[in-house]
Amino acid sequence: MALDISESVKNGDPSYLTLSQFLTVNHVSCLAALEGFKSSANMLVKYMEEYPMCPQILLFSARLDRKHATCSGLKGFDELILEWPKEVQGIQYLWNQYIENALADNIELAEKLLTSWYGKYGEDHCIQSSVSVGTVEVRIETSEDPSLASAEEVGSGPSTSGDEVYRSLNLSLYKIVKNNLKEALVAVDNALKSASEECYEHCLREHAAIHMLEKSSAADGFSLIISYLADHRNLPTRELLSRRFCKNVKKTSLKQLIDDTIGLPSVDSSMINSVLEVCFGPTLLPEKNVEVKYLVDFVETVMEVLPANYRLALAVGRFVVKHYTGANSTSMGTRFWAGSVLINAIFRAVPVAPESVWLEASDVLEKLHAAETVKRFHQQATSVYPFSFKLWHAYFNSFKASGSNTESIMESARQRGIELNVTP
Repeated sequence: MALDISESVKNGDPSYLTLSQFLTVNHVSCLAALEGFKSSANMLVKYMEEYPMCPQILLFSARLDRKHATCSGLKGFDELILEWPKEVQGIQYLWNQYIENALADNIELAEKLLTSWYGKYGEDHCIQSSVSVGTVEVRIETSEDPSLASAEEVGSGPSTSGDEVYRSLNLSLYKIVKNNLKEALVAVDNALKSASEECYEHCLREHAAIHMLEKSSAADGFSLIISYLADHRNLPTRELLSRRFCKNVKKTSLKQLIDDTIGLPSVDSSMINSVLEVCFGPTLLPEKNVEVKYLVDFVETVMEVLPANYRLALAVGRFVVKHYTGANSTSMGTRFWAGSVLINAIFRAVPVAPESVWLEASDVLEKLHAAETVKRFHQQATSVYPFSFKLWHAYFNSFKASGSNTESIMESARQRGIELNVTP
C-alpha cells in the first residue's frame, strides 16, 4: 500500500500527498520506538530530502539534533529557521517549538531565543497572513516524544492566520519572561480567539498554562477548567470506524434505532484532560488536599458533561485513596462517592474502556474499601473481557484475599480456557 501511495505521489497525484506524509511521520515514529535513534535518524534524513517543507518531519530532525547531534544530515532549529522561505507560512510555528523545547530544560537559552525573536518579530504587526501555503503540512505537536498521528492532523496545513496565532503565543511567552503577566494574558487570549482547528488544542494548553500563573488556589484552577466546558470545541466526538456503515443509512428512524441499540460514542475527554495535566500535572488533580466540597462540585460538573471520562475518574479515586483514609463519616462518604464516579465512568464508555483501565480501576476500588462493589465490578469486567487472564486473576485474588470461596471463579475461568493456579 505504501509503495502504491508513493508511486501515485511521484506521478503527480496531489490527493495522495497527505496520506504519504502521514505514513512518513509514523514510519519515523515507529523506528524511533522500536529500533532506536540511529535507525530513525538515518531514515529521517532520507525523508527530509523527499519532503523538505513538512514541518513535522523537520521538527523530528531538530529535536534529535539537539539531543544527540551525531548524525550528519540532521538539521537543528537554528538552521531550519534560517532556511525557511519567507513567502511560506510556518516560521512562527518553528520559533514557537524551538522556544518551548528550550523552556523544558534550558531557561537561559529560552530567554535568549525570546529576546532574539522579539527583536525580529515582536513589534511587527504585519506578518503575512494571505500567502499561499501550497503543500506545506503542519501537525501541532508539543510532546517531546514522537507519537502516531492521524492523517488529517499531518496534512491539514496551517490556516491563513497561522503565523499570527503563533506570533501571539510567542509574544505571550516573551512577556512572561519579562514579568509582564497582564500583557501575556492579553496575547494568549488573542491567540486562542483566532486559533484555527489544527492549532486550537495547542493554544488551549498554552492558554491554561499561562492563566494558571495568576490562580492562587485549586478552586481557582477548577473554575478555569469549568469555563472551558462551555466551548463545544473542547468536547469533540470522534467518529468510530465501526460506525461508518451508518453513513449509508438514509432513514432517520433507522439511524435513531441503531444509536439507541448500540449507544452513541462518548464525547472525547482527551482535550479537557490535557488541560488538567497542564494545570495540575500528570495526576490531573492538585497534589495537595482540597476541601471536599470543591472537589465534589468540580468533578460532578465535569462528569455531567463528560460522563465517560474514566481517566479523570481514576485520578479522583487515587486522590481520595491518598487523602481520605480515615474511618470518620467524611472520609467514608468520600470514598464511596469516588468509587461510584469511577464505576459509572467506565460502564458508560463507548467504545468500551481498555482492559488496562478495568485492571487499574479494580485496584483503586480495592483501596477504597468497596468490597461488595468490587465483587460486582469484577463480574462485569470478566463479562466484557471474558478471555482476559489478568482480569480473571485479579477477580480470583480479590476473593481469595477476602476469605471467600474461589471455586466458582476458577470454574468460570476454566470454561473459558483459563486455568487459575492455586498457590498454598
